[in-house]
Amino acid sequence: NCLDPVSPEEFLRRYHDRLPADEVKFLQHRLKQAGRWEGPDEIKPEEALKIKVKKMRRKCTDPEWDASKAVEEAKNDDFLQKKIKSLLKLDQNADLYFEWYKRSIDARKKKVKINCVFKVSEKKPITEDKHMEFKPVNSANIVHIIGMGPAGMFAALQAIKSGYKPIIYERGKNVRERRRDLAKLNKEGIVNPESNYCFGEGGAGTYSDGKLYTRSKKRGDVKEILKLLVQFGAHKDILVDAHPHIGTNKLPQIISAINAKVISCGGEIHFNSKFTDFDIQLGKITEITINEDKKIR
Repeated sequence: NCLDPVSPEEFLRRYHDRLPADEVKFLQHRLKQAGRWEGPDEIKPEEALKIKVKKMRRKCTDPEWDASKAVEEAKNDDFLQKKIKSLLKLDQNADLYFEWYKRSIDARKKKVKINCVFKVSEKKPITEDKHMEFKPVNSANIVHIIGMGPAGMFAALQAIKSGYKPIIYERGKNVRERRRDLAKLNKEGIVNPESNYCFGEGGAGTYSDGKLYTRSKKRGDVKEILKLLVQFGAHKDILVDAHPHIGTNKLPQIISAINAKVISCGGEIHFNSKFTDFDIQLGKITEITINEDKKIR
C-alpha cells in the first residue's frame, strides 16, 4: 500500500521506476536538504512528493516577499492618493487629482516593487486626451501604399490625417480568410505563399502576442502610436506600462478596426494584390504593377 509509512530509501526503491530520472535525483536532493534522507524518521510517499512544492511555496508565503500586496496597493486609488499626499506633504483632506503616467515592476529582489510616476493636480481633474479625428478624404490626392502590415496601416492613418487618400495594396488576405490558410498550415502543413503568418491584413503583427517594447525617443512620438492603439480597442494600460502588452486575442480586432476607419474615411484596401514592379521616369516612380499585369499610374 503506497499510503503506508515508509522510509525515503524504501520509497525511492519501490517507486523510482515510475518517476523520471531527474525527478528521482531532485527528490533525493530535497530529502537531503530537509534532513530526511539518512535519519530514522519515516514519511509517507505523498509527503515525499510534496517536498518540492512546499520548498517552492515557502518563498511565496514569506511576508517580505508579498507581490500580491504590492499589486493590490497599486490598484487602490485611495491608497495611492494618501501616498501621493504624504510624499508631497499635503493635508490628507485636501483635494488631489492624479493620473498614471508610467508604471513598471522591479522583481529583481524578493521584495517586489512597483515603480510609479503620476500626473498630479490640486485644482482640477486631469482631462483625458481626446481621440484623434480623421476627416473624409474621398476626393483628395491619392497616395499608394504597398503592404498592410503595421507600417502600412499607420502610413494610411497618417495620410488621412495629412489630407491624402490612401490606397493600400496587400498581397495577402483579410483576417477572416487568412485564418483558413493558417488552419491548413497548422493542421496539414500546406503553406499558401501569399497568405500565411507573414502576409495578409496586419502583416506578421496580427498573430503576434502584441508586446510593444520599443520606447526609443529617437523613433518619433511613440506615445501617439499607443494612443491610437487605445483609440481602436487596446487597453489603456499600454499608455503607462513600461512593457506594454496588447494581447494576441485583441490584435486582430484592433487591426480590423483601424482598417475599417481607413475605408470609412474614403481610403481603399485591395487584398490579393501583390506589388510586382514599378517604372521610374526622371528619377520619379510613374507607374506600379500589381499581380504582374495591372498597371497603375
